[in-house]
Amino acid sequence: MTDTKNNLFDLSLAEARDALKARKISATELTDSYIKAIEDLNPRLNAYLATNFDEARQVAKQSDDILAKGEGKPLTGIPLGIKDLFATKNLKTTAGSLMLENFVPPYESTVSAKLRQDGAVVLGKLNMDEFAMGSGNLTSAFGGVENPWKRTDSEAKLVPGGSSGGSSAAVAAGLALGATGSDTGGSIRQPSAFCGIAGIKPTYGRCSRFGMVAFSSSLDQAGPMARDLRDCAIMLKSMSGHDPKDSTSSVQAVPDFEAALTRGVKGLKVGIPKEYRHKDLPKEMLAQWELGAQQLKDAGAEIVDVSLPHSDYGLPTYYIVALAEASSNLSRYDGVRYGKRVAGNSLDELYEETRDAGFGEEVKRRILLGTYVLSAEQYDAYYLQAQKVRSRIREDFVNVFKKVDVLLAPTAPSGAFAWDQESADPIQRYLNDIFTVPASLAGVPALSLPSGLDHLGVPLGLQLIASNALGWQQKNRSFSMSEWILKGQTGDWEIVVGLEVHAQIVSKSKLFSGASATYGAAPNENVSIVDAAIPGVLPVLNAECVAQAVRTGLALKAEINKFSQFDRKNYFYADLPQGYQISQFFHPIVGKGMLTVEMSDGTEREIGITRLHLEQDAGKSLHDQDPTKSYIDLNRAGVGLMEIVSEPDIRSPEAAGAYVRKLRQILRYTGSCDGNMEEGSMRADVNVSVRPVGEEGYRTRCEIKNVNSIRFVMQAVEVEAKRQVEAWEAGETVDQETRLFDSVKGETRSLRTKENAQDYRYFPDPDLLPVRITDEYIEKLRQALPELPDEKRARLEKDYRINAYESGILTTESGTADFYEAVAKNRDPRLAVNWVLGDFFAGLNRTGKSLENSPVSAQALNKLLGLIEDKTINGKIAKEVLEDMIETGEDPEKIIDKKGLRQVTDTGAILKECEAVVAENADQVEKYKAGQERLFGFFVGQVMKKMKGKANPAVVNEELHKILDK
Repeated sequence: MTDTKNNLFDLSLAEARDALKARKISATELTDSYIKAIEDLNPRLNAYLATNFDEARQVAKQSDDILAKGEGKPLTGIPLGIKDLFATKNLKTTAGSLMLENFVPPYESTVSAKLRQDGAVVLGKLNMDEFAMGSGNLTSAFGGVENPWKRTDSEAKLVPGGSSGGSSAAVAAGLALGATGSDTGGSIRQPSAFCGIAGIKPTYGRCSRFGMVAFSSSLDQAGPMARDLRDCAIMLKSMSGHDPKDSTSSVQAVPDFEAALTRGVKGLKVGIPKEYRHKDLPKEMLAQWELGAQQLKDAGAEIVDVSLPHSDYGLPTYYIVALAEASSNLSRYDGVRYGKRVAGNSLDELYEETRDAGFGEEVKRRILLGTYVLSAEQYDAYYLQAQKVRSRIREDFVNVFKKVDVLLAPTAPSGAFAWDQESADPIQRYLNDIFTVPASLAGVPALSLPSGLDHLGVPLGLQLIASNALGWQQKNRSFSMSEWILKGQTGDWEIVVGLEVHAQIVSKSKLFSGASATYGAAPNENVSIVDAAIPGVLPVLNAECVAQAVRTGLALKAEINKFSQFDRKNYFYADLPQGYQISQFFHPIVGKGMLTVEMSDGTEREIGITRLHLEQDAGKSLHDQDPTKSYIDLNRAGVGLMEIVSEPDIRSPEAAGAYVRKLRQILRYTGSCDGNMEEGSMRADVNVSVRPVGEEGYRTRCEIKNVNSIRFVMQAVEVEAKRQVEAWEAGETVDQETRLFDSVKGETRSLRTKENAQDYRYFPDPDLLPVRITDEYIEKLRQALPELPDEKRARLEKDYRINAYESGILTTESGTADFYEAVAKNRDPRLAVNWVLGDFFAGLNRTGKSLENSPVSAQALNKLLGLIEDKTINGKIAKEVLEDMIETGEDPEKIIDKKGLRQVTDTGAILKECEAVVAENADQVEKYKAGQERLFGFFVGQVMKKMKGKANPAVVNEELHKILDK
C-alpha cells in the first residue's frame, strides 16, 4: 500500500483518476473519505440537500471491480456532487424550492447520465438558489449555504456565490472532487470566484439541457466546477456531446479538453475590454486584473485593448430576457400534476395558493417582472428591445474575436460578501453579474480561475472569454496559481517560502548509536544510553548514514563537500535529551543543488537547494495522554536525518507542494528515505515571509514546524502568509518565531519564540571528528546510483513506445518500472504495458498483494505473454491463466496443460463449428446478407462459445467471412 491512500484529500480529480487506474487507491476508500467529510462538515455548510451514500458505496464497489479488470472509464470511481436542478432518477430533485420539495424524477438528466456512464460516483444533490435565481445561495428554501472561506477580520458567514453555491462550497471544502453547475448569467463563474475554485461555462449547446430544471432556456448552460482547470476539462469531456433530446444541443465533435491544456500562451492575443474598467471597480480587483494581464504578457502573450461597446447594456438586457423566460418556464408549477399543492376552493385558488406558498420571495419578484415585460403593453418597449440589444452584444463579441483570441476580465467586482449583505438592495446583488452576463448573452464560452485574495483573505477571480473552446484551452492557470500575490490595503504582497525537509535516513540503526531506527515500536523501546544522554556516553557516527547523504546529494545533482563536520545547535526543549542537537552548520556534507518541479499547468519551475546536512532527530512530546502531564517518547531521539534546505525560491502553495512531492520521489528512488510522511519519516519545516511586490530583501520569517503532509504544507503557506500581511498592514511587527499549523482550524499558532541564529551558539562538536570524503568514494556511489525518475521516464517512452501517462505510472516507484522492463523483454512493449498496468495490477489489488510479494514473477508474466504471441492461447484464455498464476504462483504452461486451454488452430475443426453456427442461425444470416454487417460479431461469439473460447479468433474470422460473404 502506498501513502497515496493516506493523503486522499491531497488528490485533485485528475490525480485521483490516475491513482485509481494504477490501483494505488480504491474507489471505495475514496468515496468513504468524502462521505465522512460530508457527514462532518455539511451540517455547518449546508452544501448538500440530499445524499446518496448507499448507492454511492455500491457504485464505488462496482468501480473497483471494473478497474480491477483494467476497464475503467474517464471518471470511474470519482466522487462528484450534482447541482439540484439536474434531474436524478429515484433521487429527489428540488431546485432549491418548496415547490419541488418532495419531487423524485422518473428519469435522469443527460448531463448526470453521461457522468454516471463515464463511471462517476454520485454523492448527492447540491444546494442552490431557488430555481437558480440568486447571487449568494441564500434564496434556497432549505437554508443558505456557507462559504468555507472566512474573512481575516470577522467570523461572519460569507456567501458562496450563486446560484451554484452548493457546488462551489462543496468543492472548496473538500466535499466532492468536482460538481456540476449551471450558468445562466454567471452562476458557475461567480461562485467559483467566491470560493477560490475553477469553473467553466461552455459554449451554449455544448452540454445538453435535457433534465435541467429551467430558469432561462436561451441562457442556461451546464458546466463543471472543480479545484482546477484540468479537473474541469476532464468533467467537461464527459458532460459534453450532442443530445437528440435537446434541439439546441451542438452537433460539433467534442474535443479532448484535457489534452489541449498543454498548449502555452506564447503568441496568444489577449483582449482587455475597456468598458469593463468601471469607475466603481474596487482598486484591488483592478490591480489583480492588471497583474493577470502582466503575467500573461510575461509568458509570451500579446495584450491588446479592445472595445465591447454595448457591454453597459448587458445587465438590463439579461434581466429582461432571463426573467421573461423564467416567467414562462415556471408556469408549469401549479400544484396539479406534481410538486407542492395547497388546497383551494377552486382551481384558481389552488393555483394561487400553491404558487404563493411554493415560491420564495426572489422567485416571485422575478416572475412578476418577467410577466410584466412580456405583457402586450410592454413587450415592444422591453422584451423586443432587449433582444435587439442582445444581437448587438453578440456582434460585439464576433467583431472583437477577429482581433484577439481571448478576453481577460474580472469574474465579479469583488470577493464574497457576508450573508447580511445578501438581504440588502436587490439591485446591488444583481450588479454581481455585471462582468459575466455579456458572455452568456453572446453564447460564448468563459471560465473563471482563482487569481489571489483580497485584503481580507477572500478569494478573487478572473475570467477568460473566448469565441470557441479553443480559446480557453490555450490558457492554463499558471498566472493565478504558480505565483500568489496577496492583496493588501496598502498594496500587493509577495509570498516568499523556503522549506527545510527532514528526511529520516533508511538505516538499521541511529545516527550516533546502535539503537534500532525502526518505526512503530512501543514508547521508549528503541532507546540506548547515548540516545537518552546518560552522563559520560559518546556519539559514534554511523557510516551508512553518510553514504545515504552522499547518494541523495548526487541524485539532486548537488555539490558533494569533501570536508564536513558536526556542530552543536544549543537550545532547550523537553524532548531534546542532550540540551543540544548534533547537526552540521558551518560545513554541511552536501552543498548547492537544483530541483526541477512540474506545475499542474505543465510548466516547470527550478527551485534551488541550499544544502543538505546530517543531524539527529529529537524525541517526541505527547500532550494528550494526561490532562495534567506531558510524556516524552525517545524512540525517535538520535535517529539520523537529512535536512534538505531549499532556497527561498518558492512563491506559491502549489510550488511548495510540488517541491516536496518531487523530493520524496527522488529519496525513494535512491533508497535513502521511505518518504512516509504519515509515519513522520519525512516532514517539513515551512519558512514563510511576505514582502511588498518589488521590495528587495526579505522580511522577518516564521517557521512552521513539523508539517506532515503535502496538503498541509500548501495550506500552512497560505494561511501564514495572510496572517503576516494582516500584521504588517496593521502596523504590527512579525516576530521571528516557531509556529504550529492547526489543520482543523486552518491556522497557525505560536509555539515558542524563535531564537536568532546567534542564539543557537553553534560550535564544532568536540566529541566527533570531521568527515573527509575522497573522489573515489564519491565516484563509487555515483556509479551505484539507480536510474532516476526523469531519466527513466524519458527512456521508457523512447525505448518502449509508451505514452507519458503510462511512463508516469511505471516510474512512480522504481521497482514497478524494473518489473515492466523484465516483462517486456523480447515481447511487444505495448502488449506488455497493457497487461502490467491492466490485468496484472488489477489481480494483485483484488487479492491484496503488492508487487513486492507478488506470486507472479516478471519472468512468469513474460512467459505468459509469449504464449499469447505464439498463439498458444488467446487473450481471453490468458486472463483466466493469469488469475490462477496470481492465486497459486504456478507456471502458466502447467496451468494451460492441466486445464486443457491451448488454443485450437486446426482450420478443419474451426470450419466445422463455423458451418454449424451459420446453419443454426438462418434468420441472422439473412439479416447479415441484407446489410446488417454488425451481426458478424454475433457469429464469432457463437463459434467461440461452442469451442469454449479456445478457437483462434483470426481463423474464426477468416472462415466465417468465407462462408457468409459468398
